Amino acid sequence: KKARRTHRQFHLPAKPPPNTRIMSSQKAVQAAQKAVSGVLRSTTTVAGKVVGGVSGVASHPSVRSFLRNAKTELRPPNGAELGQANAELQSTIKSLKKAEFVNQPVKEVVANVLVLVEVACWFVVGEIIGRGSLIGYNV
Repeated sequence: KKARRTHRQFHLPAKPPPNTRIMSSQKAVQAAQKAVSGVLRSTTTVAGKVVGGVSGVASHPSVRSFLRNAKTELRPPNGAELGQANAELQSTIKSLKKAEFVNQPVKEVVANVLVLVEVACWFVVGEIIGRGSLIGYNV
């Protein structure tokens, strides 16, 4: 019969082996950032070659204008834009408290209601995607 081993026989060494390299958290973050930037750089290069290589699609004027607009419109907001949004939100809250929306033209009211309906629809679509089904939650 084999002898049974006790838990004392499976202890871990106090120090890591001499050939193990321990990296500081700052160096690890820098290494991760370098790896991610390399992946992004190669991805954009490949994407540019694919778009440009498909029978001159990128040279088409509408595609060029789309790419130019997408670069500016799809970027995250910067600090100045967030400040403007905060000021606009404060003025909207103030106008709601004073009931100034009663004096708006019908055209503006309809546009605001349509924006509200669009936001609500996208919320519902997100909920359906999150649930994974069209009807109800799996309980």
